[in-house]
Amino acid sequence: MEDILLGKVFRRDSRKRVSLRHMDQEKPFVSLDIEELDGYMKGLGNGCLFIPDLADAEKLTEYSVDERFLKNFLAAATAEDIQDRIREYSEILKKLPKGLTSILVRLPGREGLRNFLQKFLKMSKVVEPWEDSISSSLELVERREMKAQRIDIQKAIRLVFSEGGLLQDLLPEYEYRQEQFMASLEIAESIVNENGIMIEAGTGTGKSMAYLAPIAYACVSTTNQAVVATRTRVLQDQLVKKDLPVIKQLPNLKDLRSVSLKGRERYLCLRKLYENLRIVSNGMLARDTAWEIFGVILWSILTPDGDLDSLALEDDTRMTLAGNRFDCTRRLCPLYDACPYYVARDNARNADIVVTNHSLLFSEANLRIMDGEEEDFEALGTLLPSFRYLVVDEAHEVENSLTQAMSFTLDPAEVVSSLKKVIKSVRSCFGFLKRHFDEEFLRKLWAKMNTATEELEGIMRELVERGRTLSSGEKRAFTKETLPELVEILFKMADRLQIHIAVSGQTIQMLEDVREQSEGKGEELSIILKALHAELREWARQIAGITAMESSKVVYIHKQERLNGNGLKITSSPVQNDRIMSSVFPNVKVKIFISATLWVYSKGSDGFNYARRVIGAREDYPAIRLGTSFDYTQQLKFFVPSDMPDYRPNSLSYLESASQFIETALSIVGGGSLVLFTSYDDMKTTAARIEKNLEGITVNIQERNDSPAILLAEHINSKRSVIFGTRVFWEGIDLPGEQLKLLIVYKLPFERPDEPLIEARIKHYGPRNPSEGMNKYYYPKMITAFRQGIGRLIRSKRDHGVVIVLDARLVDPDRPYSKKLLASMTPGIEIKSARSNQIFTRLRSLKKEEWL
Repeated sequence: MEDILLGKVFRRDSRKRVSLRHMDQEKPFVSLDIEELDGYMKGLGNGCLFIPDLADAEKLTEYSVDERFLKNFLAAATAEDIQDRIREYSEILKKLPKGLTSILVRLPGREGLRNFLQKFLKMSKVVEPWEDSISSSLELVERREMKAQRIDIQKAIRLVFSEGGLLQDLLPEYEYRQEQFMASLEIAESIVNENGIMIEAGTGTGKSMAYLAPIAYACVSTTNQAVVATRTRVLQDQLVKKDLPVIKQLPNLKDLRSVSLKGRERYLCLRKLYENLRIVSNGMLARDTAWEIFGVILWSILTPDGDLDSLALEDDTRMTLAGNRFDCTRRLCPLYDACPYYVARDNARNADIVVTNHSLLFSEANLRIMDGEEEDFEALGTLLPSFRYLVVDEAHEVENSLTQAMSFTLDPAEVVSSLKKVIKSVRSCFGFLKRHFDEEFLRKLWAKMNTATEELEGIMRELVERGRTLSSGEKRAFTKETLPELVEILFKMADRLQIHIAVSGQTIQMLEDVREQSEGKGEELSIILKALHAELREWARQIAGITAMESSKVVYIHKQERLNGNGLKITSSPVQNDRIMSSVFPNVKVKIFISATLWVYSKGSDGFNYARRVIGAREDYPAIRLGTSFDYTQQLKFFVPSDMPDYRPNSLSYLESASQFIETALSIVGGGSLVLFTSYDDMKTTAARIEKNLEGITVNIQERNDSPAILLAEHINSKRSVIFGTRVFWEGIDLPGEQLKLLIVYKLPFERPDEPLIEARIKHYGPRNPSEGMNKYYYPKMITAFRQGIGRLIRSKRDHGVVIVLDARLVDPDRPYSKKLLASMTPGIEIKSARSNQIFTRLRSLKKEEWL
């Protein structure tokens, strides 16, 4: 490996320099100014340079190898030493087809990366065409023999989870948890008795294992199948890659079949990959995009599942390569048998346990409600045609997940944007097609599209004009009088939109007809137009969904929202989520709902009334609340400032006091802090007031469309970091130990009661009077969200920290919800009301004692 160099950047005499050595030598043999680096590397011929731990190494010189590319598309090498990692990458490359070098030579730039890849690909003994290797590593799941094992599920669970049990033997660091043992026994009993159950299992219970083990034994002992649904795809991946491999080591579970199943848009579309590769070969893509496409080709040969979530890709590249239900040709596709999505679906049919997410689960439920319960897997979409057991993890999110899956949204401005892109693309296509088709025919198509465009723009102007009576940010429900007018307008929109869909579809077909004569140009135009064609079909689906709700048996709320400027958004959402949930998978008797926050104190009840309502369960649906293994009396300090003004929307007094308090608290504690807001505007205003005064502290502020993962990564890598976040940070965020020591809650997480959907649900759950709806729905919803938020702090037995809630309504006995909220808190949490200066003194003391 004499042509592979290792480098290290350093400064000397205020100049940036780099030291270099060959991989097979121990000491640096040359030191250069950065400006001299390219010339030196060119003199080596086909050399390449590795600079470990330098994020922008590839920008240093064209000969730098971007190790992020290798980790992303080959595999994350496990060795700490850079030389050992290079050897790991080289061994992977030697097993890939030699013919991939024919693509490499056409890629622009990145000389070092190209030289490295080419060096080891040439050493490969795989001489078959590389195309034959695509999807060759996809794992195929075969159905287990249908002979059931005789297993006493409850006895097996006792052996697994009891003190000194099998799980303790498997996992050296495993600690017996009584709550986990109890949860697993309750689930096992539900399976045996074939009924459902709701379980609140506190943070740290180990609830994933608690439900996976009994479900696994049930599947093996009965030959039935199970579906496990999580809120996020991150947890979905954790179950499949981390938890289920442990479960399979238990007795009698060696042959357990488990798979992960996501929506079509999460998987690689092979047809799109080949189409884009042809464009790469013709040199018609930007450098970085071309390299990403090649990286996906490498990955497509190695991936066991074709799940694009495992890759870091630019959004445009991901969308270009991902499956899409609008342009998928299904069994007509020549690559159907190797398609990762359809392989995943087949695997799901053969698996014992299918792990999916709420979004896909309820989208599937929506299809089944609309289409009936026919056993047609292709028609129903994505999940198993039938399953016996259903586990819904993070069950407190059922209402939000179901609402999202069954709502329809229309943004006229975005429709116009899509139309403009389609028209521009069709014009480019016609310019190319006039060499192959009759110009008069193309002119007529163009005139037809122009007429439809003018009419459609007029209809949308009328729609937007009707929303001008709203003030910016205001939401208003359509009434019985105004809704028919909306439906009539939407029917007109749908009619004109179908013309655009027809013309773009016909244009795509013409491009396909002349593919062989196009020399790549027609294919490039076709790919672009197909993506836009899919956009139009999605808008048509949204419009059809909104208009169809009028004939639905479920009550929907149709609302319009005035966006910034002259924008308008129309949304239709189901009000009666409880009625929908009661009809979801009606033939599945064993439904297990589990979460850390399902219980809400209610005088004279078991505390699960609210949870039963939102999941549509009967009044006697079994439920149990388990404790937590954490000692909150020792691990958590909880304060509420008593001298804060009362919170009111847009209150300047509250904003000033809260900002000042947050600034002082953060200055004392420093990093490892999280401030939770319910309003983006409150968060931005507060940050603007205090950020400049927090010396030495990095304030990571969530932007509207930011992924929390980006902010979390920046926070974790800094000891002096603070996160300002809104709703997305109230749950599902795991920052153990020093990463989170102080949690500040700006205000109680109430939804706006005048938001049309919330207002409609308050009326739905309180038909007699508003107070009934507030007590049965509105207050419990806030309490559940609040418990989720403060649950971010203590994530393990070793964690300790401080929660400060700035909203004094929490402890105000005159508030109708305060007693209910305080009684709903996890046992052991003691809330102290004190003046701000007393809280600051306590924080300084805890900091001095190194408790914080």
